[in-house]
Amino acid sequence: FPSHDISYNNFISCYFFFGEFKVTTYKIIIACRDSGAIDGDDISIWLNGEKVIPIVYLDTEYKKYEILLKDGLNDVQIEALNTGLLFPNTGQFVYFDGNEKLVTNQQWNLNAGYKAIVKIRKIKGITEEQK
Repeated sequence: FPSHDISYNNFISCYFFFGEFKVTTYKIIIACRDSGAIDGDDISIWLNGEKVIPIVYLDTEYKKYEILLKDGLNDVQIEALNTGLLFPNTGQFVYFDGNEKLVTNQQWNLNAGYKAIVKIRKIKGITEEQK
């Protein structure tokens, strides 16, 4: 990853790593919205190097997307496609597991072309027979 672009503030012109989290479900739900002024911020969602949601217009209300996971480590990236009318791209992203249990809640301020990265590790859970 390039670490930063000095043409803008280093804080917002970089990749953000928001951590690694574990889930036992094969899907996650990402709820996203614009956390600043509604000014035309667009994002895309990537899973393991593949663009799975090509474009999302961030608005006041949350939009929810289900993402199917593979066993093991999954790389989820949210890319700022633009900065809307007001710099930077502002977003809030809430991740839930398949049972709608909160995994993480993140906000960003990113320059166009940069990504927020969350690692989701799909692990085996306790099945009903094991209880």
